[in-house]
Amino acid sequence: MTRTNQFNFVDLFCGVGGFHAALEAMGGTCVLASDIDKYAKEVYELNWGVAPVGDIAEFSTSERVSAPPVNVNIDVLAAGFPCQPFSKSGKQKGMTEKRGTLFDHIMFIIEKRHPKLVILENVRNLSGPRHRHEFDYVIKSLRDAGYVVSSEPSVFSPHKIAPEFGGRPQIRERLFITATYSPRNSTNSAEKLTLPSEVLIDDIHSWDLDDFLENDPRSITSSHRL
Repeated sequence: MTRTNQFNFVDLFCGVGGFHAALEAMGGTCVLASDIDKYAKEVYELNWGVAPVGDIAEFSTSERVSAPPVNVNIDVLAAGFPCQPFSKSGKQKGMTEKRGTLFDHIMFIIEKRHPKLVILENVRNLSGPRHRHEFDYVIKSLRDAGYVVSSEPSVFSPHKIAPEFGGRPQIRERLFITATYSPRNSTNSAEKLTLPSEVLIDDIHSWDLDDFLENDPRSITSSHRL
């Protein structure tokens, strides 16, 4: 992948670094990563050489905003905030439970630092029908902070994306919200984010798992398991 001009990014709820992989490949430099899970943080540091800080609530509830560093511009803020409160597999308590309120901590950082681009990711169910009012709350919060964002959710799944663009034979629909900082135009709705046709796979039934499996599973080494 061709690298673009350098930019800085913040990786919240970073896990082991899915957003980091994409943003670094595009020329980005991570200035802050954050996750509460001990083991995810260890793997993230091994993968990317960046040690994530802990609970977002510990640095996003004061006027000091102790992280990210105040002398560093944030070009992109990415956050795959917890999906359990909105998932059909859970109790679907949404923003009435603690994990569901973590979006407000993201907004605190956004309102203080105004990154040029915000990328949020969650389960498809966030956009409704049961949680549509919470999706609308996210959109309104971003617009109130000066961002142009679409009113319509963008949902993608790896099994619909060609393998050369990172697609895989897994049905895992995820919702993405992208917002651009533009205070004068924030009341406008952006166009819904879509993928270009060349990125999509021609036939979603053409996947062959043999293309992704080891010939002999017993040959997998410990380095593969990491």
